[in-house]
Amino acid sequence: MVTTRPDISAAVSHFSQFQCNPSQEHLSHAKRILHFLKGTTQRGLVYKRVETAKQIIGFADANWATDSSDRHSVSGYVFQIYGATTSWSTRKQRTIALSSTESECSALVDCICESMWICKLFKELNILDKDAVIIFEDNQSAIAIAESEAPSKKLKHTDVKLQFIKECVMERKVTIQYLSSNQQPADMLTKGLVPAIFNKHCSTLGIQK
Repeated sequence: MVTTRPDISAAVSHFSQFQCNPSQEHLSHAKRILHFLKGTTQRGLVYKRVETAKQIIGFADANWATDSSDRHSVSGYVFQIYGATTSWSTRKQRTIALSSTESECSALVDCICESMWICKLFKELNILDKDAVIIFEDNQSAIAIAESEAPSKKLKHTDVKLQFIKECVMERKVTIQYLSSNQQPADMLTKGLVPAIFNKHCSTLGIQK
């Protein structure tokens, strides 16, 4: 999951929470993950040269409060460099988000922090261009807040995160663009999906046989 199989990221992240006290149900689901891996042993990331690909693009998404045990949301992001998937993450948020917009903003913060690390690495290698990193997000409210200069009264309690996002946008470190959920590959890093959409996102990330 960490190095070659982002397609199992959501499942592994979820069931890893129960390592200290697993039940028979958790064991059953863990076996399903192993069965999936056994049936897809030839599947993995394939890197191809894409002439028209942007240098760095990211996809950020969040699954809001679907875990009934604690209502913490799940953040997911994935980065592609010249069209090749190179970095991804699935992580439960530390605090409870009070809205889907808040959970998406938290996911954006994680994604932007990762983009800054990648840009720093590229700068040290002297291969970074001057274009802002494009991050695709499927929540239009989160995009509107990020691009607005006015403070958001409804999200005062997350002001630090919001100001961080706004600053990165204003300084053109990142550009946030809308991408519908059906086209959002980071969606597969936050929850289970129907096979058709799951396989579509795998193809987008270059996970092939």
